[in-house]
Amino acid sequence: MFGIGDKLKNAAAAGGLLALTGAVAMIGLVWLTIAAYTLLCEVLAPAAAAGIVGGVALLPCLFILVRKWPQPKPEPEPQTAVDPDASALVRLAQGATLLAEKSPILGAALTLGAAFVATRSPVTSALAVHMLAEAVERWTKAPPTPPPSDPD
Repeated sequence: MFGIGDKLKNAAAAGGLLALTGAVAMIGLVWLTIAAYTLLCEVLAPAAAAGIVGGVALLPCLFILVRKWPQPKPEPEPQTAVDPDASALVRLAQGATLLAEKSPILGAALTLGAAFVATRSPVTSALAVHMLAEAVERWTKAPPTPPPSDPD
């Protein structure tokens, strides 16, 4: 109905072909190893020839082990669990307190405005609260006093 039989036949044929290719490659590697061992036995002692052929055969394993060797991970810096949105709200609350000292009406208006902005859009409220907190902090801070000049 859905062609499952054809799909299974194709998968079996592809899997069989892959298995056959792998088997032929392994047989080829075995014959190459025998040939290398035979050539090295004519030049070197049989023990040395076996050691060289075995070492060359193990090189891919060594390469894989070196690549998978666990690298030392850098120590992560300790992070404080401060939510940036919460810190902006704390800054805004401190600014509202400072503003309420200057003008209680402005302090109440700021608190109501921040609550209105925060309930309107959760996506933009964090940015709006940050911007509002920054503006209130700058406005409530006293301007720096100029250094006294010498009347020399």
